[in-house]
Amino acid sequence: MSATPRRAVVLPPGWHLRRELDARRITQREFARRIGRPEQVISMIIQGKKTITPETSIATARELGTSLGFWHRLSADYEMHVAEKAAARDEHDVRAWRGAPTSPTQGAKTRRRGGRVGRS
Repeated sequence: MSATPRRAVVLPPGWHLRRELDARRITQREFARRIGRPEQVISMIIQGKKTITPETSIATARELGTSLGFWHRLSADYEMHVAEKAAARDEHDVRAWRGAPTSPTQGAKTRRRGGRVGRS
């Protein structure tokens, strides 16, 4: 019996930051003060509305004792995940607009019945 591969869950870096601050009992305000960033920036990162810049990544790593690239990699991985989802959505929209099958099974069913591609 073969298992279907599961997609990895990719969470925004702010989710990880919130957990780290909660575990250390540090408020967003205090953390922002410690790393010299506006509190609003930290809040927006935690809400997933803002990415972590390299400068903020370095300041965060130094304050929390993680590697210098840790927060930057989390942010880059999340941005790539979001971009891949958007590209897949765009591909699906283009295929639907052209009348092409939007999934492999849709195209296979249409071709087996002898119909034209894109018709159900």
